[in-house]
Amino acid sequence: MDDILKLVEFKIDFEGQKLAELIYRVVAVAATLLAFIVGYATQSMLACVAIFGGASVLLLAGLTIPWPAFNAHPVVWLPEVQSKESAKKTQ
Repeated sequence: MDDILKLVEFKIDFEGQKLAELIYRVVAVAATLLAFIVGYATQSMLACVAIFGGASVLLLAGLTIPWPAFNAHPVVWLPEVQSKESAKKTQ
């Protein structure tokens, strides 16, 4: 069971989340503008939806995978500090 959980656990640090959100926003806005312009120029709703749908699929495939670039700055947690009561209980 632990092996399965390790496979499904996607670790992305805070800087990676910022990077993924930046990529998402830039690509989504660019794809929306491109889809609108192409759809308007060709008078084709199919072209508009195809461009936007293709960009959405690329974003989904590219940003849901935990690429190493999204975990370049892992969080280092402080070690656990035992209180006096818990130290007495363990003795």
